[in-house]
Amino acid sequence: MPIGTTLSELRAMFRAEIGAEISETISPSEVARQNRLLSNQQFWLASQHAFLLGKARVEVALTVGTRYYTFPTTTIDQDRLDKPVYVKDGSWRYSLDYGIGDEHYNLFDSAVPDTSHPGSRWQRIDVSGARKIEVWPVPSVAQTLLLNGRLPVSAMTVDGALCVIDDQLIMLLTAAEYLARRGDKDAQAKLVKAQSLLNSLRASSGSKYETFSLAGSGCDLLDRDRRRPVVVRPTSGIVGD
Repeated sequence: MPIGTTLSELRAMFRAEIGAEISETISPSEVARQNRLLSNQQFWLASQHAFLLGKARVEVALTVGTRYYTFPTTTIDQDRLDKPVYVKDGSWRYSLDYGIGDEHYNLFDSAVPDTSHPGSRWQRIDVSGARKIEVWPVPSVAQTLLLNGRLPVSAMTVDGALCVIDDQLIMLLTAAEYLARRGDKDAQAKLVKAQSLLNSLRASSGSKYETFSLAGSGCDLLDRDRRRPVVVRPTSGIVGD
């Protein structure tokens, strides 16, 4: 029951399950349709059951004076990020709150930019039609944004495309729907097998993707007992808090 199966192999599994000819030369017009059915099924499963997706961890380098950063959409799903997001400043990790408003720009104006470290807040924002990450305050020293979440899901359109969800689950659910549309009595049996597999995967997901929480492990920008923020203003040099 692996992930990482190619679309061509997934399609062969599907064709065998629905009783179609294994040789695609007999019905080549069906290939594109079956590709779309299998790809759509993977998208649907990912939208309903995030635990089926493998975990992803991505680091984004934050550079001095830079306000916006490109979102690494090919390596992590931007809509399934673990909370909170952290920034690493030196050897410390600080949790970032989401959302940057005018009240924050009154403290550190990112347009100037007023710079500081460590980061305190972040948000996703559209910049000239592109989805970007904004970090506030603008970094005054190099830092690292730490993103944890799930693998992204892309359309499977070419034979070498790899599935990121259990291949048997994709195949069985697609077969059940395909056979039900044809009124085939085997549809229910495929659905029962798919549901049993889904339950098994859900039950085992805790051991595969075990997480833990350590209360108070993150540091806030204004936690004066642990670290004083350093503010750099272009017109006046370095100013302490």
